[in-house]
Amino acid sequence: MKTMRQVKFRAWDSTSKHMAVQGTPDLETLASFMHHYADKELMQNTGLRDAEGNEIYEGDILSSIVEADGEVGFSYQQVFFNENAGCWCLDISFESDFTNSEILYNSLEDYDYVVVGNIYQNPELLEKH
Repeated sequence: MKTMRQVKFRAWDSTSKHMAVQGTPDLETLASFMHHYADKELMQNTGLRDAEGNEIYEGDILSSIVEADGEVGFSYQQVFFNENAGCWCLDISFESDFTNSEILYNSLEDYDYVVVGNIYQNPELLEKH
């Protein structure tokens, strides 16, 4: 038996600086949510969870620990849907001078990615240092 993927959204209201999250993923709740927030910045749930079990949405910023040249630091990536590839991806262009992305795989536990914010409430995380 094939399982159905739950369709869930959240929306950023830039006027009130509020993130609204859709409740129960059923048609009635989805319809109500869209009625109130369709004109806001909508972000779809990826169906994936981070290393701590948090749901990952489009526009989330994920962090992982990286080691380079004997030093430990943090890496930040934005989650987005790649229309051409038809899959969720991480934008890693913030870590280099090249626009690049990598596929966001179903199993994130191996990478220790953790949701640390989103592009609307924490844009400073994506600034190059």
